[in-house]
This record gives sequence, C-alpha cells and structure tokens, in this order.
Amino acid sequence: MGSPPEVSRANAVANPGAKKAFLLASGAVVATSAMLFWGTGLQPRWWLTWLAPLPVLLISSRVARGRAFWMAAVAWFLGSLNMWFYFLTAISIPIFVVVLLSAVPSCFFGLAVLLFRRFILRGDLGKAALSFPVFWVTVEYLNNLTSPHGTFPNMGYAQMDFLPVLQVTSLTGIWGITFCLFLLPATIAAVLGQTGTARQKKKLTMAVGLFLALVIGWGSGRLLFTQGPGTR
Repeated sequence: MGSPPEVSRANAVANPGAKKAFLLASGAVVATSAMLFWGTGLQPRWWLTWLAPLPVLLISSRVARGRAFWMAAVAWFLGSLNMWFYFLTAISIPIFVVVLLSAVPSCFFGLAVLLFRRFILRGDLGKAALSFPVFWVTVEYLNNLTSPHGTFPNMGYAQMDFLPVLQVTSLTGIWGITFCLFLLPATIAAVLGQTGTARQKKKLTMAVGLFLALVIGWGSGRLLFTQGPGTR
C-alpha cells in the first residue's frame, strides 16, 4: 500500500481533469478575491466591482456543487479582508465580530453562486442571470431591515465615483446599483458558459445590454441636464 503522497500523485495522474478543475477554481478564487479587495472598501476602484464575481461564476458549473460554494465563499472572505484594519483599529470591533462580518456574507455569496449554477446547468440562462442579482439584493435589503448598521455593507457604495450609475438611486435606492453590479457579471458568465443555445445567449445579451445602456444613458443625461443651485 502506497504512502499518502504517492496515492495523491497517482490520483493526479489518473484523473488529470480533477487537477485542471482545482487549478481553475484556485485561479477563480484569486481573481475574484483580488477584484473584491481593491474594488470595495474605503477607497474602491469602482470598475473592478463590476467584474469581481465573474471568475467564480464562470467556473461554478465546471466543478462540484460543494466546491463551487466554498470557492465563492473563500473568495468573498479574502476580498473582505480589506476592511479588517479599519474595523480592528479605527472603530475597535472585537476580532470574533469582524470574522463574522466577513464569514456571514461569504456564505450568502456562496449560496448566490450555487443558485446561478443551478439554473446554468438546467440551460435556463435568463433565470441564471437574474437570480444572482435578485438574490444578493434581497440579502442586502433584509440586512438593512435587521441590522443596526443599515446599508453600511452594501456593494452599491463602491460606485460613488461612477456618477452615471449613481443616478439610479433616485428611482430605486441603492438596491438598483447593486442589481446592476451583479447583473452584468452573471450575464457575461451565462453567455460564455457551455449550456444554453446561441439564440438564448443572443437574446440575453441584447436585453441586458439594452437595460444597462438605458441605466447609464439616463444617468449621464440626468447629470448633463440637471441644473445645480448656481447654474443658469
């Protein structure tokens, strides 16, 4: 009977697909966590947030359900480390509370990715693209109702420097920004995935592209034509 390292090497040789899946999942975790780390927090690079979920969404249907969940959860947890210094030093939150502030949203993000994965594997691209942002907006809204901190952790705050999309808050509140943020990567992942028909992908691309163009176009127009207090 071989030793554990020998067994592991034998399994890797016998099942190269498992090694490839592991490498893809690891790369997705690194990419998503990096974009979340620099795309959120106190000084976010707003454009990174639009693509942050994309790597884990793309890989989710290619790995087992459990691995997809942990891949997404770990990516979110690592990305949330950008706020730990602020929590621990600036406002002196106990470490176990800080861990919970990262761990709980991480689990919900994992569930959101699993929901997306479920519809993708069924070939229902439209529901996959919509379920991901709807689930996350629901989580943020329920957190707003139950948490004394209200909307503090909402993803929409990462877009404070992207003024056109910020205008949607006048119609939908901050929830509209989060919906758009999660709709784009979910749509891209659905279109680039291996399931669904070419017709489905074309219709989804056109519908979501038109929707986001209207959102950003309306926001840009509002900025252009809305007069400030000192404008004549």
